Amino acid sequence: MRRNERGSQPSRIFSRCGGHERTNKLTSKELQKENDLLTQRISELERSKFELRQAEEALRASETKFRMLYRSITDAFAAVDMTGRILDCNESFLTMLGYGAEEIGRLTFRDITPATWHRMEADIIRDQVLVRGYSDIYEKEYARKDGTVFPVELRTTLLRDAKGIPVIMWAIIRDITDRKQKEEALRKSEARYKRLAENSPGVVYQFMMDDEGRYSFPYINEKLLAVTGVSSLEATHDISVFTGRIHPEDLPKFHADILASATALAPYHAVFRFRREDRYIWLEARSTPERMPDGSTLWDGFFLDISERRQEREELLRTQFAMDRAPDSVLWVDDEGRIIYANDTACTWMGFTREELLDMKIFDLDPDFPPSQWEEHKQLMRNRGTMTFESHHVTKDGRTFPVEVRSNYFEYGDRWLTCAFDRDITLRRQAQEEREQLIAELQKALSEVKTLSGLIPICASCKKIRDDRGYWNQIESYIREHSDAEFSHGICPDCAAQFYATMKKP
Repeated sequence: MRRNERGSQPSRIFSRCGGHERTNKLTSKELQKENDLLTQRISELERSKFELRQAEEALRASETKFRMLYRSITDAFAAVDMTGRILDCNESFLTMLGYGAEEIGRLTFRDITPATWHRMEADIIRDQVLVRGYSDIYEKEYARKDGTVFPVELRTTLLRDAKGIPVIMWAIIRDITDRKQKEEALRKSEARYKRLAENSPGVVYQFMMDDEGRYSFPYINEKLLAVTGVSSLEATHDISVFTGRIHPEDLPKFHADILASATALAPYHAVFRFRREDRYIWLEARSTPERMPDGSTLWDGFFLDISERRQEREELLRTQFAMDRAPDSVLWVDDEGRIIYANDTACTWMGFTREELLDMKIFDLDPDFPPSQWEEHKQLMRNRGTMTFESHHVTKDGRTFPVEVRSNYFEYGDRWLTCAFDRDITLRRQAQEEREQLIAELQKALSEVKTLSGLIPICASCKKIRDDRGYWNQIESYIREHSDAEFSHGICPDCAAQFYATMKKP
């Protein structure tokens, strides 16, 4: 088209049709309209060109970001064609498998996958990837260049061309070796925990209190039946089968302790009586609470039948009470001579506190027992089991008093111990000394009496004795004056018979 210099004149439009030139005449109004349309079209083209340039720049920026993400992502990325040949991958994928970029490009994903997984993965591609364009997350294994096999997790996505034909599959692959190891460790731990729970001497349980204060046993092991006579099935189905057997006097504290533990999320510890058949046993419960998302509280713990232990403790306390208050001193001594127990009497007699005695050795109390004889004494104790001997003890103020020691050997494991019962024999010693003195005096008196009888003249008829002055005295008077002897008078059987016979004569 060619514009006329004078807009009021028609313009000629030349065109060729069938090889012939044809001229069309347009009015200026029509020409202006054509010109406006052309200007508008040029503007649209310019705008489209600008938008295309912006889109290209955005695409380049996006591609740059994608490449940066693609190269720096910690998880492995790989793309394969529909034959399985690896087209592209990031550095993480290469590092994971130990291949170089050129080496990996000559392989298919089947080459790096152990044969045991081929059929499974083919089924996933056929049934999931080709049908809906992606797979569920699945697990399999890869084989590294050095031959080691390790587990991976991936999801495969399909790309199609403009005609809808599948051309590329890509996936993000994660090495799950650590996770598998942790899962295996957890599985073993759970199995070990289950074995421990089932073989535990106590009852292992999970106890729950919901946000309305209702109780339940989510889990309780089979040991419950052996300990309480209630089966775990009964208790998990209806906890009142268990709580209904708690002693009525202990039940209020049982509830209060649970509430306090739940409120403070503090460890739970309780001891209560539980009815088993026609008798009560003592149970001790320990557990740790945890708040659940729904507001309930869950305790993990165990309880034990402590009836025997409690009885043994009571017996031990009674024995301890008796030992502490025994009238004799009681000392336990270890293999080095250290005093490891002293009763109240030992403290009273020797004037030391119990703490002071427990910081001493037996050699500090017994001056007759030097440390050099200790090993010999230990061997004698081991051979004989029991020894009784006399010795001395020294009090805190330095006074020494005699004691009779009855020492008993006791071996606990490999530990040498002796329990010594010490008796203060001060009064016995005094009595012995007095008796010995009396015996000496009596022996002396008897000796003097024998001397007199050998020298004194006695009448053959009346039995009077003549003293050194020539006087005749009754025998008892003479002996009383010349010795410490005393007489008591009686009558012998012969004289009595004669006397009574005389009395009976008319």
